[in-house]
Amino acid sequence: MSDLPLGWIETSIENVFATLSDGRTLHQGWSPQCEKEPSKADNDWGVLKTTAIQDGFYLPEQNKRLPNNLDPRPLIEVHEGDILITCAGPRARCGISCLVPKTRPRLMMSGKMYRFRVPEDQVDPRYVSFYLKTTAARLAIDRMKTGISDSGLNLTHDRFRRLRVPIAPHEEQMRIVAAIDEHFSRLDAGMAVLETVRQDLHRMRAASHRQMYDAALSVSQPRRLWEICEFIVDGDHNPPKRTCDGVPYLTAKHVKTGRISTDGSSFISQEDFALLRRRYDPRKGDVLVTCVGTLGEVAVVPEGLVFAADRNLAAMRPSAQVSPLFLEAVLRSPSLQKMLTAGSGSTAQPHLYLRDLRQLQVPIPALDMQELLVASLSEQLAYADRLEVDIKVALARGERLRVCILAAAFSGKLVRQDGSEEPASILLKRIAEEQASSKNRTSARSRKARIPVEKAIV
Repeated sequence: MSDLPLGWIETSIENVFATLSDGRTLHQGWSPQCEKEPSKADNDWGVLKTTAIQDGFYLPEQNKRLPNNLDPRPLIEVHEGDILITCAGPRARCGISCLVPKTRPRLMMSGKMYRFRVPEDQVDPRYVSFYLKTTAARLAIDRMKTGISDSGLNLTHDRFRRLRVPIAPHEEQMRIVAAIDEHFSRLDAGMAVLETVRQDLHRMRAASHRQMYDAALSVSQPRRLWEICEFIVDGDHNPPKRTCDGVPYLTAKHVKTGRISTDGSSFISQEDFALLRRRYDPRKGDVLVTCVGTLGEVAVVPEGLVFAADRNLAAMRPSAQVSPLFLEAVLRSPSLQKMLTAGSGSTAQPHLYLRDLRQLQVPIPALDMQELLVASLSEQLAYADRLEVDIKVALARGERLRVCILAAAFSGKLVRQDGSEEPASILLKRIAEEQASSKNRTSARSRKARIPVEKAIV
């Protein structure tokens, strides 16, 4: 890192450690079969899971309880001010760090994380924790990851020690931390408002569907689905052989939020598709409903979409007096969604059986009224969609601003510098002396422990 501010110094992260503990080493030869029930009481020992370490958050409730017949290991107990970083597991979860705030006692680190402590009279742990969230640190840590699959990933211990960190004078560190906290607090407050508005949009969409349903009900009598559809059928019950290409074979996961997607679908041959079309031949205007697992997702088949459906999907073809868009919209109303998603049957997966779907009662007004109701609903939903796009843009801008705040902080541009403050080079010198003294004391104790008692007597 070049062009460091006055009084700063760049060094390896190991030079600011008071201690570095590798959970894998400390757990070696001691792999307790913890109970799934988490440890909640202060007098129970718990072993933290990697999910306790979130990006900027520490979740002490994410732990497994250590059985009472196992001896705890206080050596790996987690304390306030510790910095934890995941060092094994799925690639997306490897290398995530967090600062431990005030925490309950008797929680141990697991074998899939590092814990390091800094001498707090020299280096503010919050300063180091914030640096680990910068783009530069994240990219450097990502390059340390090994492995190509989602399992067996780890950060090489020696390589992590060499991670480069810019160190500011101690007083400036505290100013930087305070400034980041202030900026992040304002940013978090603004983003929380945006998230609240986004949740309000979900309620607004539900209210719009409810309003349309009530309007339809006020001018018509409910009719059973089998009375207003040419047929209601589910997809294939005997899945054919999959192929590398061909006709998309869709399941319930491909119908979501009113849309049908072929992304991530498997394929079947044209020959098998010709056989499956005897049961159900998809056409424009058919209405699909998910009926196994995730229940009640509804969408209209668009023009030109060719696919085969498995048994997780039910298809209905509305009669000429029923608008497919109206049927799809009314089925997404809260009243009918409650019926669709209730499920039935005794299997592990929730099912919506065809016999129940056919009996579902739906208000069906005259065709011209259906079209008016759909047009009004579409206008309201389009407005909500535009707002949601704006909110997503604003949230993304907020995350970019967070990155910029950290970049400014660790390039000396967020707070003022004071040339009269003790430079970081002297600070590091004291840390090095303390580290050397600590190693000498540890070596002396180790040598004394190895001397036979009779030889140690003078």
